[in-house]
Amino acid sequence: MRYLKELFMPKKILVLMLVDLVIAIILTTLMMIRIRVPLLELFIGNLIYSNCIGFLIYSGLTGLDFLRMNKRIRVVLIALVLISAGIVGGFIGAKINRVLLGWDFQFFNISNMLLFIALSIIFGISAYVLFTLIHANNMKALRLSQEKAARIDAELMSLRHRVNPHFLFNTLNSISGLIYIDKEKADRMVQMLSDLLRYNLDVSKNILVPLDAELEIVEKYLQIESIRFGNRLMYSIENIVEDIEVPPLTVLTLVENAIKHGISKLSSGGSIIVKCFNEGQNTIISVLNDCDKVATSTDTGFGLKSVRGLLKQSGVVNGELSINYSDEGFEARIVLEDIDEL
Repeated sequence: MRYLKELFMPKKILVLMLVDLVIAIILTTLMMIRIRVPLLELFIGNLIYSNCIGFLIYSGLTGLDFLRMNKRIRVVLIALVLISAGIVGGFIGAKINRVLLGWDFQFFNISNMLLFIALSIIFGISAYVLFTLIHANNMKALRLSQEKAARIDAELMSLRHRVNPHFLFNTLNSISGLIYIDKEKADRMVQMLSDLLRYNLDVSKNILVPLDAELEIVEKYLQIESIRFGNRLMYSIENIVEDIEVPPLTVLTLVENAIKHGISKLSSGGSIIVKCFNEGQNTIISVLNDCDKVATSTDTGFGLKSVRGLLKQSGVVNGELSINYSDEGFEARIVLEDIDEL
């Protein structure tokens, strides 16, 4: 089964056809002066020969790729494939040309057999060089793809295991200041921070988590930040979606991004509105925040790139993140399609 799958790879078949065509053109060019046959007929006959010989060589060399052997034995087997393909392919081509074109070709003539063996060797060398180049190019593309995937995995793993050091420092600083002023609020802040850290550890190996659980930790994060920002931060969370799962930390990262690049840049503060709702067959997760319209840029930053990576890595069907600037502020919107499959 693997042999057939490898044998009929579209890219390899295309290269095989190209080599067949080139050799048929070369043969036709060399023979058109000596053989008095209509040019089109001569080309068709040569194309039949090159296809018969070429496919046998291609089949044989593909089969050898599945066998483990030392180099000397491989060279001997390749030579046998080329010779036998030249003889058998030439014979089959002669039979087909006799039926289709009426050619009376004396195949079992030593000079003719040597001609087809030479043709087979030329074809085999050409095909080997081309397939080697294709294989090298595919391996390079695969290596680059694996390296890119490894970098993305490392970044996402870092995201999942990290706690924003600025957030942690500011929170601990706020707790320190509250201990002597409002012990209950300081205690509540410690508990919420503990829940946030525990959630970060618990979901580090999960691909998906319930949206309700994600929003619950988002609210605790915003409660902590509202203690730090005071009246400068207002927020609301509205969820009318049931039984939906999302990659962990996606919504939290969007809210962190809204605080870092939006609210903290405004001297008077602003609001963050988190909404989760259905729109047709899609689930929409929207995070809208006030922002400095003058200083706002189109830079997506690491946070939003990480969310895109989390959506892609999780395997969520058609999960996409888009951003939009408007008079209402900056909106980061996740669209999850085919929600029944999540």
